[in-house]
Amino acid sequence: MPLEDAVAAPRIHWENNLFHFEPGFDQAALGHITGSAKPIWWPTQNMFFGGVHAVGLDENGILHGAGDSRRRGAVAVAQ
Repeated sequence: MPLEDAVAAPRIHWENNLFHFEPGFDQAALGHITGSAKPIWWPTQNMFFGGVHAVGLDENGILHGAGDSRRRGAVAVAQ
């Protein structure tokens, strides 16, 4: 998966018997797996789910980066 897609992908967070889902998950498909935990379906991506920034090398040795929009992430590459 490209870095940009991985960083932007929807996230899940479980804590204190609450199962938080960002948009992008199928509620009908996942609703039953939460067991006794209460599912909370967030309407938009949110900083609640943390921020991830990533850097990687492609097959040609070129650096690529991805900044998380949840945390106003940005990428800059110096040449």
